Amino acid sequence: MNFFTKMILGAVAVLLAAVAAVLLFRSRDAARVEELIRQAVGWAEAGEAKRVEELVDPDFASGGWNAETARAEIRRRVGPGKLAKLEAVSVEARIEGDEARVTLVLKWPLRDASIKLEAVERVEVRLRKREGAWKVVGYEQSMGRGW
Repeated sequence: MNFFTKMILGAVAVLLAAVAAVLLFRSRDAARVEELIRQAVGWAEAGEAKRVEELVDPDFASGGWNAETARAEIRRRVGPGKLAKLEAVSVEARIEGDEARVTLVLKWPLRDASIKLEAVERVEVRLRKREGAWKVVGYEQSMGRGW
C-alpha cells in the first residue's frame, strides 16, 4: 500500500469513529430524555406537582401560555389522586443538538363515566438542554384514538 492510500484509509477510519461517537451520544441523550419524560409521568400520577413544575423552562411558550401559566396549570391539574392510573403508552425522543422533540402517548381511565372508558392523548413535547438539564419549552396535544 502506498502512502496516499494509507492516509485516505486513516482519514476514513477517523471519520467513521467520529460518526459512531456522535450517534452513540445522540442515542444516550434520547434515552435520557425518554427516561425523564417517563419519570415526569410517574410524578404526575403520584401527585408530585412541584417536581413536574421544575421541568418547565423559563422561556416556555406554547398555546398562548408562558412558564408561569404552565406552572399554574400543573399545580391545578396535578395532585394526590388527581391522575391515578396515568400511563405513558409510548415515549419516543428525537434529538437535534440541544433541542429534543418527544412524542408521548398517554392514557388514563375516565372517572365519571358510567362505563369503563379511557382517555388517550398524544403530546409533542419540546425540550431544550440548559446547563446540562433538559427543560420543557413547549408542547402540542391532541385527544383521540389509534396511536
